[in-house]
Amino acid sequence: MGKPLVPDAPTSRDLLRWADKIVSYLRAAAVEEATPSPKIIQLEYKQTGAKATQDGILMWSPADGTVVVSKAGEWYKVTIIAGGTP
Repeated sequence: MGKPLVPDAPTSRDLLRWADKIVSYLRAAAVEEATPSPKIIQLEYKQTGAKATQDGILMWSPADGTVVVSKAGEWYKVTIIAGGTP
């Protein structure tokens, strides 16, 4: 569902009809905004020799074929436990 279009400004004296359109627009926009939509996030590639300058950075390490996280200036592999939910 795309974002609803904002109604045009009234060109006649029929402000009540225009106000109804504005109320409908605001309701539709609020519903769309409240509907969660999953976002796909692609991890940045960790370059060989890259320094962990901040804690909590997730990156993909192509050298190891794993996800790594930074903590206290070091990179740690993220372990996936078998049997977990994909």
